[in-house]
Amino acid sequence: GVKEAEYEREFGRHESATERMIDRAGDLPGDAEDAVGDFFGRVKEEVEAQAHAAREAAKAHAKDLEKEARAAEASARSRVAQAAASEAEPTAAEPNAEGGSASETTDESAGEGPKEQPKAEEEPKEKT
Repeated sequence: GVKEAEYEREFGRHESATERMIDRAGDLPGDAEDAVGDFFGRVKEEVEAQAHAAREAAKAHAKDLEKEARAAEASARSRVAQAAASEAEPTAAEPNAEGGSASETTDESAGEGPKEQPKAEEEPKEKT
């Protein structure tokens, strides 16, 4: 057979390899835990960055919507005021509530009574 020295050398080589494998196997759970922790740490950072970007975009969109709403409100108020003003000024052909024409309106809310309408200038009469 094989010489004892060669047997011992081969046994020592295998024994050393076995010890390295055992040490490595002992390290694997910690290495795996570190790898998983690193991975989820990167995922968490990415999710937080995307959430921040989404919040900022939502804030900007909300500001834009607020501007649009304020503009729409101002436009609506202007149209309401214009409509109210046009309803408050009846035309000369429309009779007012008292049966007269619009040219005979009164401002009773101010306590002034009937308004005097400007008189049309009379044409000079010809002398005959």
